[in-house]
Amino acid sequence: REGRFLAALVLLSTCCTAVAVEIALFGPVVRVSERKLSVIGQPIVLTEATRQSSAELQSSLSSDDQVYVIGDMGSDGVLSAREFRVAKTRYTPGSSDVFISGPITSVDRVGGHISIHGIRIYFGDIVNAPWLNLVTGRQVSVVGKQPVPRGTVWALSIETAAAHIQATNEPSPTGVHPH
Repeated sequence: REGRFLAALVLLSTCCTAVAVEIALFGPVVRVSERKLSVIGQPIVLTEATRQSSAELQSSLSSDDQVYVIGDMGSDGVLSAREFRVAKTRYTPGSSDVFISGPITSVDRVGGHISIHGIRIYFGDIVNAPWLNLVTGRQVSVVGKQPVPRGTVWALSIETAAAHIQATNEPSPTGVHPH
């Protein structure tokens, strides 16, 4: 079930456009309060609808729980959750995958990092990264590992919405990479 929802997140984030800035996350709960939670270090405000649907779940959430969140980033930089689900699998730092989808907000090519609204992502080990044209504002979907809570996410794969190009840290079977 989690796999289908994660696949839906990837599809939603890579093929559909919306007026609002949409962010999708799958990863560990870092902090929980009555009206807010933090996933992969990204603070999220729970809306009235998500608060009501997740009230019982919130009281039992712990740092080894993984959640799916789809929300809208407001002009004030606050992410408001539209959907919120708890995964059945537990989170293991550095071992469990995390997922982030949204527009790139900063790029550091020298250091091999991008950020998506405060979530720092290292892409230096991605073989095809130079062909992704990672620029501010480009919508990307990232699957990676986060060894330390609220720390840098190490990208395993990045997909850009515009070009539908996927880059991974797996070597090319032919040794040739796309131009």
